[in-house]
Amino acid sequence: MRFFLSRHPQLSVIARYFHPPFSRLAPVKKTLPGFAIFCEDSKSRLASLRLGVRFWLMQEALVLERKGELALRKIELPEQLGPHDVKVAIQTVGICASDVHYYEYGKIGPFVVNAPMVLGHEAAGVVVEVGEQVKNLKKGDRVCMEPGIPDPNSRAARLGIYNLDPAVRFWATPPVHGCLTGTVIHPAAYTFKLPDRPLYGSGPGSPQGVIDQLT
Repeated sequence: MRFFLSRHPQLSVIARYFHPPFSRLAPVKKTLPGFAIFCEDSKSRLASLRLGVRFWLMQEALVLERKGELALRKIELPEQLGPHDVKVAIQTVGICASDVHYYEYGKIGPFVVNAPMVLGHEAAGVVVEVGEQVKNLKKGDRVCMEPGIPDPNSRAARLGIYNLDPAVRFWATPPVHGCLTGTVIHPAAYTFKLPDRPLYGSGPGSPQGVIDQLT
């Protein structure tokens, strides 16, 4: 079964799913202005429409395509909520010097942007869904997130210094995507409730957040 799509600025993210264009193919159904999926025969139309829906449901994010090139476009990101996870609607994301460094130089030490990557790791938002095993958070809670997720079985994590775990997976550090997007799935154990008093921008990661932690 072979497909191709009409030209659209956001198609690079899903081009890997398709072969080059073919001639004399019938358009199926437009899913976005200027965007259509084509198939070789009518039997393939259902599969084509499913691919179109998949693209439609992709989130928009701020993507670092390569050094010096940013794009606000759809990209496929993890969407499956695990039993110990929460889904957070992002409200505020701080721009860190590392985000700027990746944009300007395309790498930090051994971490090189070899593929498109969503930026951002200093975030706060509101919980919109919780996994079945999550007890410490509920829908509607205002939260901030620890951007570095360690191996919970590592020696550093067991000693309570999980930020020193050499296997930590850190947002917006290649090849891990960041959080400059609409929603994120995140472990509840590394998601922390904010008081009602501060604005989202005052969560940890901002100067006011540091003051709030110290006072």
